[in-house]
Amino acid sequence: MLKKYWIVLLLFGFQGFAQKSITFEDSLRGSITPERKWWDLKHYDLTFDVNPDQRFIKGL
Repeated sequence: MLKKYWIVLLLFGFQGFAQKSITFEDSLRGSITPERKWWDLKHYDLTFDVNPDQRFIKGL
């Protein structure tokens, strides 16, 4: 009888070490890896030229 309780406790203990579930937000933006964590970008400085007559965008 006691052996069954130990097996159940052991199985629930492993559940605590399992990976967390992937959320919808994670699938959109990806997970935070060490490579992405150090890249703390706050501002983009984009310069481009738009020519709607030729349907063209040119980066400067």
